[in-house]
Amino acid sequence: MTPTPVDVSFSRIQAYLRCPWLYHLVYDEGWRSGPSAGMAVGQSLHRTLGRFVAPDNNERSIDRLLEIFDEEWVNEGFASPAETIERYETGRAMLERFFQAEQGQAAETVGTEVDFDLPMGGNLHFRGTVDRLDRRSDGSYEVVEYKTNAEGWTPERTASDLQMTLYALGMRRALKVPAVTLRYHFLSNGELRPVSRSAEQLAAAETLIDEIGSKIREKFYAPNHAHCARCEFAGRCVNYRPIPAGEKT
Repeated sequence: MTPTPVDVSFSRIQAYLRCPWLYHLVYDEGWRSGPSAGMAVGQSLHRTLGRFVAPDNNERSIDRLLEIFDEEWVNEGFASPAETIERYETGRAMLERFFQAEQGQAAETVGTEVDFDLPMGGNLHFRGTVDRLDRRSDGSYEVVEYKTNAEGWTPERTASDLQMTLYALGMRRALKVPAVTLRYHFLSNGELRPVSRSAEQLAAAETLIDEIGSKIREKFYAPNHAHCARCEFAGRCVNYRPIPAGEKT
């Protein structure tokens, strides 16, 4: 008998790791959280850069970059007009730093918002979308991921970030190459931070995809109460039970 098809992605895996019941609410029941200022700015910046750096864009001036930002600005989730203006100006400053950081980069951008869809066996598919894929002068491919804020992204965090590990696995398989290079571009300060992933990290990520895919197929949705206090659905979830400080799960 053919197993039930299951799709997994970084977002789905992240939700499941936080709380299997949260995964069920979002991906089976269709629950959605309200818009937030951070989400709006992040979407605005990613959409802007996706269009600006795309291979079919021939106008690479700072004026065109900021014009696209105006076209892609997501004007929702802000607490007040003052916050809207402040976040908008912050976004423009990030793009100006991005433009300066990109000057002199020799790599060729192959695509932006690049999708991959990989069969993993057992009717399990692993899907993802990387912000940007470059081809370097030596012919190798580089995955570039944009992060809005550098604060909190220590070298230890970027060295172990699951999202980048999964993207390294996905693009290596999709491109049929033995390896891809990886780079974070922090928009808040313009930092370009190269990272790498070991064979052990990639193997562990593949195992994680299989394990979570199997649990989703089995509809194992036991709530993780350790996440309750931070959950956006706390006010309407039937399984809401925050764990008191000091109590173990």
